[in-house]
Amino acid sequence: MLNINNLFKSYNKDIVLDNISFSFEEGRIYGIIGDNGSGKTTLLNCIANRINYNGKILLDKETFDVSYVTSPPLLPEFLTPIELIDFSLGEKYLNKLDDLKIKQDDQNKLIKNCSLGTISKVQFLIAVNSFDKILLLDEPFSNMDQNSRKKCETIIKNKKDNKIIIITSHDYNLIDNVCDDVLLLENHKLKLISKKELIK
Repeated sequence: MLNINNLFKSYNKDIVLDNISFSFEEGRIYGIIGDNGSGKTTLLNCIANRINYNGKILLDKETFDVSYVTSPPLLPEFLTPIELIDFSLGEKYLNKLDDLKIKQDDQNKLIKNCSLGTISKVQFLIAVNSFDKILLLDEPFSNMDQNSRKKCETIIKNKKDNKIIIITSHDYNLIDNVCDDVLLLENHKLKLISKKELIK
């Protein structure tokens, strides 16, 4: 279980997260929704220990590593998708590029010359095939075509056993289709809501 206790984060005098406490259980996919600027990415950055914060975030009372799909995607620019997958996951995973319909020409382009859609797919493949316990996805499919999104949704659902997966998105259909639980980040607080409260 991933336990967040009294998480507080502010930038200067602007409070973003105000003493949030929540426990994420294994084997579940959580969707976090909220307006732009509500603090969804900040919350993921705190969980990933990328920024300083006050409070405690522990996995079974211990520190932990995460795999993180950022928005916008961040990958080394002077490697190709094939090189990145081979280096990060191994040769046997190269066929995953074909599964997400990344063209052969694009597989051999430098990342800096690839489309945002291709970069998003590569980042997703690396994260979802390498995470140990916790996977964070920040607006993971915003640059992908519809067919790729559906395949990625299926991949996520098939990966959740004994894992904790947390997704932020403005796409309520994605949240409804993929997530077991929905959390609303509003007024610096995080609360569990029912899927019936989603506005589609």
